[in-house]
Amino acid sequence: MKKKKKWLSSVDLLMIAVIAAIGAVLSSLVINPIVRALNIASPFVSMWPGALHLFAVIMGGLIVRKPGATMFTALLNGLLQMLFGNPSGALCILYGFGNGLGSEIAFSSARYRPKVWITMLASGCGTVTAFFIDLIYWFSDFTFGFKVLYLVDSFFAGSIVCGLISWGVFRALERAGVVNRK
Repeated sequence: MKKKKKWLSSVDLLMIAVIAAIGAVLSSLVINPIVRALNIASPFVSMWPGALHLFAVIMGGLIVRKPGATMFTALLNGLLQMLFGNPSGALCILYGFGNGLGSEIAFSSARYRPKVWITMLASGCGTVTAFFIDLIYWFSDFTFGFKVLYLVDSFFAGSIVCGLISWGVFRALERAGVVNRK
């Protein structure tokens, strides 16, 4: 039986780069305008499509399934979003760090197994850590109760929207033979 290597190979790094680039383009040019338009109504409404910013990060963790893959995908995604013209600028890297930290902790605690509940947990945790930055930078005037409600809502938005969509795409790629579930 061949032992799985724990470090990221060149194929893993290339896969992460492709996933991060696709995610950065989608986040900067598609998801971000929708989120900004909905943010006028309410930040609680805009976080539901905003949870899709985490899609590439979760896909990187599901496909590569090695320590550091999720964090590396998130940081590269944030850097590329900044370069592709995301209006948040350098904050994209900080959001990437938040996305990666929460997701990496969840994936590592489950030993990177591809399961729907782990994907939903990683998506929820990644969204909470990134949206915590929102509370500091954008919504510092929220009361404590609204901040707690915002984080709870962000966990459910990440788990449901990003977690289930990521899981569905992963299963479709798996059925098509693009990724191996072992």
